[in-house]
Amino acid sequence: MKKLVVDIGNTIAKSADVLNAELEEVLYWEDIQELASYINSGGFDSIAISSVSGTESKLISQLDVSVKPLVLSSNTPLPIKLHYKTTETLGVDRIAGTVGAYYLYPKNSCLVIDIGTCITYDLIDSEGVYHGGAISPGLEMRLNGMHQFTGKLPSISMDELNNEISHIGKSTFESMSSGAFNGMLMELNGFIDHFSAKYQAINIIMTGGDSYRFESLINHPIFVAPKLVLQGLNCILDYNEKL
Repeated sequence: MKKLVVDIGNTIAKSADVLNAELEEVLYWEDIQELASYINSGGFDSIAISSVSGTESKLISQLDVSVKPLVLSSNTPLPIKLHYKTTETLGVDRIAGTVGAYYLYPKNSCLVIDIGTCITYDLIDSEGVYHGGAISPGLEMRLNGMHQFTGKLPSISMDELNNEISHIGKSTFESMSSGAFNGMLMELNGFIDHFSAKYQAINIIMTGGDSYRFESLINHPIFVAPKLVLQGLNCILDYNEKL
């Protein structure tokens, strides 16, 4: 059985073929039409899609396949329980990432940290109950915000940053870089410290496009899972196919 899982983010879409329950190489898509063409020619038996950008309807409208994709929402049956006040506003990437974490560490508490456009922190306990978490600006958003909401602070691109940024900036560029990068690192370590103190033997799982910038600087043992959201989406697809 040939399956496909698709995660449409704010800036880029990712997909992975699933063969024998294993995710194949992750493919990246900037053009929804190209992704649709790939799906149409792939001969997939089942498809699951998660999207935080609202473009899933555009993708589905271009599909010419016999199978109806499972589009993840807060109403989709899940192998975990959601203990969250506004499930209708809960990002599907957060849901899938948490399911992926519980798949990797069943019967264990996990803190999932997804570092992308925003940083999301999500807690699932050892009983498979999702409790929520936190959302804060990602690195690029912090840099852009300083430029856009002030009159004189310059624009800094992500390509200009390196991973060894002093806490004391000797120029405006260095000061902004330090504030955004080191402030974010302190936030990450602070959240991990808090949850590690509250939940013994908690697993810290990091994912997202900017995780590579911080993974070696975290004060606690962590597990980096680049395919976490896609893995969780595959688990949700399997769960629904067995209902």
